[in-house]
Amino acid sequence: MISVVAAFAVAWLALGIYVLTLASRQRSLERELAAVEAEAAEEKRSS
Repeated sequence: MISVVAAFAVAWLALGIYVLTLASRQRSLERELAAVEAEAAEEKRSS
């Protein structure tokens, strides 16, 4: 029974780390997209 609980704990821990990794990647992509949009807007104004 202990091994089942341990397996679930490991699975939930792995899932939590995965979700946190996805959230971090999403924030990074949002910052990158904002930078690209700002650059495109600046280029459009310069043209």
